[in-house]
Amino acid sequence: MESKMLIDLDEITKRIIKICNKKSSRRCFIQVPEGLTHLAHELSRRIIMKGVEGIVSVDPCFGACDIPYWKAKELGCDLIIHIGHAPMPTIKVPFDVEFIEVFYEVKVREDLIEELSKKILSMGFKSVGLVATAQYLKLLAYVRTLLEKHGLKVFIGKSSGRALYDGQVLGCNVSSAKSVSEKVDAYIFIGDGTFHPVAVYLAIGKPVLAFNPITGEIKDVRDLGERVLRVRLAHMMKASEARSFSVVVTSKVGQYSEELLRTVVNALKKFNREYSIIHLENIGEVLNYMKNVDVFVIIGCPRIVYDDYLKFKRPIITGTELLLSLSRKFKDWKFMEMP
Repeated sequence: MESKMLIDLDEITKRIIKICNKKSSRRCFIQVPEGLTHLAHELSRRIIMKGVEGIVSVDPCFGACDIPYWKAKELGCDLIIHIGHAPMPTIKVPFDVEFIEVFYEVKVREDLIEELSKKILSMGFKSVGLVATAQYLKLLAYVRTLLEKHGLKVFIGKSSGRALYDGQVLGCNVSSAKSVSEKVDAYIFIGDGTFHPVAVYLAIGKPVLAFNPITGEIKDVRDLGERVLRVRLAHMMKASEARSFSVVVTSKVGQYSEELLRTVVNALKKFNREYSIIHLENIGEVLNYMKNVDVFVIIGCPRIVYDDYLKFKRPIITGTELLLSLSRKFKDWKFMEMP
């Protein structure tokens, strides 16, 4: 099975120079996804040869919610070019930002879609919602046609909030899946990994099959989702009895919420809990070194809490989970979507 990115290094360079010329940019800050970091030197070199100082950032980048405009400003850049992710309409960055989206061109064998159809039908499902990450969105129409040939009803939902395209899902926004939830028995996710399909399961509770169009692998993510739910309940119950909380904030423009921070702080005061407020840009194991903390409350990406909990030696919860924990409303847990 063949796959390739729809733009190569030459094409990326041309598009960057075209954007810089249009914007009259002489020094630009370029964010690249992890999969392109090995090309950072060559990309910067080529752009510089074209007369623009291209500063390529190879710091970890977690999506269009993670645009460090203050770094670009400090470096004297007049433009940010973000490569690899779709823009998020609801996120307002106080800097000039342009996006170069990266799509995959995948030749999916029809027999693999036939196997996928048989799997779905054998599970008793007759209608499915089709979702994908932005990189695989170009496959949705093709896969839909083939699935329908095998007798399935297929729906591609409308996105809202920070998701830009119909059928698109983010790790923190599954609005397209939600919009068709009453019409479908299950969902098919087109892409790689389980990060995004688990989000669909946590938010909606219906079966989700992750289909990798490159390898042909099919994975039911329900067990993974249920494991997350069990851990969430356990951490919330511990938080309900805890006395000392560290509220951890990030300054990532699409993840931090001042409103949620204020709500969390007011709740901690109301329930007479001790608390601190700690800033950590990339939230990780450094929290394990902190003393006299019972629970960490993350005001940032909720997926840090859902997916990375094994990195931490103490319970870690979202801001909304804290509110439920203090009120002991554990059954009201919902997947935290970012607006």
